[in-house]
Amino acid sequence: MSLVSALSARRSLADVPGVAFRDGNSVIRTPCLPLLRNLDELPLPDYAFYPHLGSLQELPVEVGRGCPFQCTFCSTNDFWSRSYRLRSTSNQIALLRKLNAEYGTRRFVFEHDNLTVSREKVLELSRAIRQEGLDIRWRCSNRIDCLDEELVEEMAASGCDRVYLGIESGSPRIQKLIKKGLDLSHAVETVQQISKAGIRVTANFIIGFSSGNDARPAPDH
Repeated sequence: MSLVSALSARRSLADVPGVAFRDGNSVIRTPCLPLLRNLDELPLPDYAFYPHLGSLQELPVEVGRGCPFQCTFCSTNDFWSRSYRLRSTSNQIALLRKLNAEYGTRRFVFEHDNLTVSREKVLELSRAIRQEGLDIRWRCSNRIDCLDEELVEEMAASGCDRVYLGIESGSPRIQKLIKKGLDLSHAVETVQQISKAGIRVTANFIIGFSSGNDARPAPDH
C-alpha cells in the first residue's frame, strides 16, 4: 500500500520499504521490512475474486517461503533472506479442504522454492492430507539432497505425482562455482527412488555457466 500511495501522490519512493528504483544514473534500493516469521498471520486468499476458479486444471497455493541455500544464480534466496518458513499444517489443510469443497479443485501446485528443506514438516503435511481423506494431487520443487526414500513414499501416498528438481549442472566444478553444492553421485539414485514411487520427475539444467577463467579465444574465420 505504501508503494501505491507514493506513486499515486507522485512522491519519492525513497521512504517506501523494499523497492529498487533509478534516480538519474543511480540505482536506489531501500531497506526491506522485517520478515514475517509466522505465515499463519496472513489471511487465507479470497479466491472468490477469480470467477472461473473451478475451470482451472491446477491451482497454485503458497505453502511457504524462503530457501536457506545460497546458489549464486538465484534471486529468491536474497528476496526472502534465505529464511525457510512454512504455513502450519493445520493452516494448509484448511485451505486445501476449502478449495476442494467449494470449487472441486483436486490438483494443486505447492508453491515453495524448496519445500522439503524441513523433512519432518513435509512428512507431517503428507500424513495429514491422508488422514483428512483429501483426494488431491499436488506437485512441488525440491533439491535432490532434501529427499529420501521414506519422505518420497509419504509424499506419493498423499497425492504428490510430480516434482521439479533443480540440479542445474552435471559438472562438479560448476556445482562448486555456482554454490549449488549437490553431491551428484546421489542424483541418479534419488531420481530412481522418486520414479519408483510413481512420481514424475522434471530436472532443471542451466546451460552457459562460466567464470573469468573459462574465457576462450574467439575462433578465426
